Amino acid sequence: MPVHLPVPIPVAVVGCGHLGTFHARLYRELPDADLRAVCDTVPERARALGEMLGVSWTTDLTEALRGVRAVSVATPTVTHEAVAGRVLAAGCSVLVEKPITARREEAERLIRVAAARGLVLAVGHVERFNPAFRAARQRIGAIRFVEAHRLATFVPRSLDVDVILDLMIHDLDLVLALADRPVERVDAVGVPVLTHSVDIANARITFAGGIIANLTASRVSRERVRKIRLFGERRYLSADLAARKVEEVVLEDEPAGPVTGPDVGTVALLAAAAASAGEPDPADDTAGGGSPLELLAWFQARRLRLRADSTPFAAANPLEDELRDFLGAVAGGVLEGAGGEDGLRALTLAFQVRDQVRDSLRGMGIEPSPA
Repeated sequence: MPVHLPVPIPVAVVGCGHLGTFHARLYRELPDADLRAVCDTVPERARALGEMLGVSWTTDLTEALRGVRAVSVATPTVTHEAVAGRVLAAGCSVLVEKPITARREEAERLIRVAAARGLVLAVGHVERFNPAFRAARQRIGAIRFVEAHRLATFVPRSLDVDVILDLMIHDLDLVLALADRPVERVDAVGVPVLTHSVDIANARITFAGGIIANLTASRVSRERVRKIRLFGERRYLSADLAARKVEEVVLEDEPAGPVTGPDVGTVALLAAAAASAGEPDPADDTAGGGSPLELLAWFQARRLRLRADSTPFAAANPLEDELRDFLGAVAGGVLEGAGGEDGLRALTLAFQVRDQVRDSLRGMGIEPSPA
C-alpha cells in the first residue's frame, strides 16, 4: 500500500448517494486527500453531505472540478461515461465505481481518453482490497476451482442494473484476477423475482487451462453472504469477505517415523463441521459420513495429515485502502487495484453471463428485460 504523500491531493466526489457518501467521508479523514467539493444533481443531497463534512457543495460538475486533481464518480451506472469523460477532459484522474460503464464501447472510450492524457482511470472493484481475499489469493498457489456466493437482502437501490452488474460483477472481477487466463466458456442461468430485471443468477465459467469458477449472486435473499472458496492441489481456502476471515485447510504428507496426531485446529474444524451437519437425513445420499475420528483414522492410514488455520482481519477498511491506492497512483505510483482494462474485462464477462441468462429465460418462455 502507498505511504503518506508529501502533499495532499485535492479531490472531489461526484454523486452524493450511498457510495459517494462513504468516499467523501474517507477523503475528509485521509491525510493524503484534500476534499474540496461534493457534487450531485439533487441539490438537497449535495447540500446535506457538504454541510455534514464542512466542504463546498454544488450541482455544477464544472464548478466541482475547479482546482482538483482526482475525482471519485459514484453516480448511476448509466451516467458513468458522461461524468467520468468530463472529469478526464478537465485533466483530472478518476476512480469510477463499478461497473466501469453500462456498455463496452463506453469503457473503451474512457480508457483511450485516460491513456492519451496520461491520467489514472481506476475502477471501484473494492473487494480486491478485502484482506481476506488478498490473504487467500496469496496462499492458494495453483487454483483449480473457485466457488463464490454473494447474497443480499432486497434494497430498492441500484435497480438500474440487474444482479449481474449490481452484485456478481464483484466476483467476476475477483475470478478474473485469480485465474489470470482467457475465458473459454460461460454457462449461466437466472430469473427475475421482485423486479423486471434478473435478481438471481448463477454462472459457471471455464478458463484456459481448465480452471472453473462457479458463481451465485442474489439480491432477494433473506441473509447476507459474501464468501469465496478456492480449491488448489491439497489446499482449500474459504474467505468470508463480510466477516473478513480466512479458513485454510492443507493436506500434507506425514513425515517418516511414528504417525503423529492432528493439531488442535484440525480437530476443532472437523468437530465443528460434524456439529453443523446436525441429524442425518435418511433421504440424503451424502449423509452418513464418518465421524471426525474416523476421518482422521482414514488420513493416518495413508500417512496424510490435515493442517487447519483460521485468520481474522477485523480492523481493515477495504474502501480506505482502495482510495489510498488511487491517490498514490495519481501521485505517480503504481495502481494496485482495478484499472480501466480490468473494469472492461469484468464488464465483458458480465455481458457474456447476461447473454446466457437471457437465452435461458427465453427457453422458459420469459422475455428478458432490456436493462
